[in-house]
Amino acid sequence: MTRAIGKAIKCDKFAIISKTMKKSRFICRTGAFMMLVAAAGILLVSCVKGGGTNYMVSNAALKVVNLAPDQPAVIVNLSGNALTNSALAYGGYTASYLNFAPGVYTVTSVNAGNTLASVSYNFLASSYYSLFVTANNNSFHNVISNDTFNNFITGQGNAYIRYVNAISDTVNNARVNVTSGTTSVFGDNASFGTVSGFKAVAAGTVNVRASSTAPADTSGSFVVTSDYAYTILLSGVPGSTDVSKRVQIRMLENGSLAK
Repeated sequence: MTRAIGKAIKCDKFAIISKTMKKSRFICRTGAFMMLVAAAGILLVSCVKGGGTNYMVSNAALKVVNLAPDQPAVIVNLSGNALTNSALAYGGYTASYLNFAPGVYTVTSVNAGNTLASVSYNFLASSYYSLFVTANNNSFHNVISNDTFNNFITGQGNAYIRYVNAISDTVNNARVNVTSGTTSVFGDNASFGTVSGFKAVAAGTVNVRASSTAPADTSGSFVVTSDYAYTILLSGVPGSTDVSKRVQIRMLENGSLAK
């Protein structure tokens, strides 16, 4: 029997020191996202919002994202205790970062009682993390990233973006191209499971293109706001006849940096 240990947070008490030595706070704005689907001229745009409670700086904090196209109800456990209160559908994610006591945990993703993937990880106090549950040719993975917001500089007119490649392609890497105006932000040949670092971009329109196996090629544009952090989610199955599982680009809003 498992018990829920996660608690939703706003993260509005976590101090971030910028390189200009100005203190700022990271506020996890429960993640609005836009989604683009590579599907014969079909463009889907959606937005999700939610709430949370105050962050306790002594804890670790984790956001969970289900990027496994064939897993419609994923639950995540930490050493046998349920972190997520309810199952996450494909494309779903926890509305806020969830906090828990720091330490070493066995992180297990489960669907319908069946273990998909399991990994041991040391979560540090006063730190943010993301867990991306991914799938590639019926092989599942728990990809954990340390969301290092402490090197962000606020008040410069910049947003911060990164990407995760969860496109289910066992043969080809994804060519990830991200531009801001005439500036190339990312031009990577990304293997499956890659999570890039955050990069600063000018607030405004960001163009994203993901190229893998045709017809996995898709692209889209998103508007980013200064002093916000975003994650570009690349997922889906190349050539899938199910529109909900085709290659998608999502822009997930992690939160804002308040001065």
